Amino acid sequence: MTLLETPRLVLREFTAADAEALFELNSDPRVTRYTDIAGQTPELATIRTVDLPGYRAAYALAPGYGVFAALERETQEFIGWFMLRPFRAAPYFDSGYPFPNDIELGYRLKFSAWGRGLASEGVKGLLHYGFETLRAGAVMALVLTENAASVKVLEKNGLTKLAYGNAALHFYRLERV
Repeated sequence: MTLLETPRLVLREFTAADAEALFELNSDPRVTRYTDIAGQTPELATIRTVDLPGYRAAYALAPGYGVFAALERETQEFIGWFMLRPFRAAPYFDSGYPFPNDIELGYRLKFSAWGRGLASEGVKGLLHYGFETLRAGAVMALVLTENAASVKVLEKNGLTKLAYGNAALHFYRLERV
């Protein structure tokens, strides 16, 4: 199922056929450098038997939310993923976070997709979807301070840094107006 389309992207639900593409994405240390899987070697079997079934189950539990495969619209090439989920559902949920009902936004793109504005375009599309379709009150994102490119993407899309977090990890947030 397609979640949304932007001028250059299609975001759709993951399928079992996406396992190798997701494995390739998660195998690139440039891509995972600022993520929770940095330095880890992914296993294709785990992607097939744990990750993708988990994504599929999440679609059924919370329609409209989840981790969605990102394809270039023109070529249908897999270039990564974008995510919207209740922050409370994150395995790293911080119970001290002052806005526990926020929706978390995230993304991971192949190195070949970097520097082309695709992250900004996908974030913009997800923000619109989150506010207009899901009626989210606010969207938040976590970013390591050293990930300047992602900080730029978030700020370009109107998210502002909260006075919450620590020197290494910053919380960004945008409320629906």
